[in-house]
Amino acid sequence: MKQLEENTLTRGNTQAMADIIIIEKDIDAVNHIDHYLAPTNYKLIIAPDHKKGIEYARSAMPDVIMLGIEEDDEEFRTTLSTLKTDISTKNIPVLGIYSKLERYFVIGNRKHGVIDYLVKPIDKYKLLNMLKELVEISREQKTSDISLRKNHIIIETPTPQIIKVSFKSGLKKYVLPEIRNVFNSNFMKAAAHREIALDIRDFVSLSEEEISILEKIIHLFGNKKVSIIAGKHIGKILSSSELEAKVNLFMSLEDYVVFIKKSLSK
Repeated sequence: MKQLEENTLTRGNTQAMADIIIIEKDIDAVNHIDHYLAPTNYKLIIAPDHKKGIEYARSAMPDVIMLGIEEDDEEFRTTLSTLKTDISTKNIPVLGIYSKLERYFVIGNRKHGVIDYLVKPIDKYKLLNMLKELVEISREQKTSDISLRKNHIIIETPTPQIIKVSFKSGLKKYVLPEIRNVFNSNFMKAAAHREIALDIRDFVSLSEEEISILEKIIHLFGNKKVSIIAGKHIGKILSSSELEAKVNLFMSLEDYVVFIKKSLSK
């Protein structure tokens, strides 16, 4: 069974691919779901534990999160609360996976953000129909979020040594029109003396044209080696560009922070 650090489970037409994360301790249930999704256009990302599940969700920005739920397991409550309060994951639909149907327990979890549920043993056709509906809901929400967003480039300075530039929407349509105003002379002067991280995890997809635009944006920093926090797009970057040789490339924000701490301690 492959996890995110290795090769994610990719099937079918990548243009129609939907990303699903599963956080579930029941290996048999995971294997069944993996088998059911094998011939479909879903990419299944298997989290080995809850901590990794949260990290994967923040990095991969999936269409749906499947969460194993047991009444006597408090860990899922913490995970669900984290997912539903984190700004990057709060709008991702959560599909509960239950060992048995306890209606009051199920209703209670709906109030905390579990949008729908399945009961083991998982029925293949119920699973596929439910995922289809939830992916549609998820993508409608993402489209709505983009249309309501006033700024598509967010600048943050998490530490005095780091400038983190988050591209929140598509590069061509949304980011490019803002580049000149955001990357002004004052910003570029500040960037010359700090570590620069470009965060593209919020992109729903990354086309080859956008990779070309990303390369031009990186070129603005001259010989300075910047970092890219790519999330689920890391595979596309590695296979469709030569950026790996020009930048520091990371799957998650956590990986980038560890790298920076080591770099600054030298």
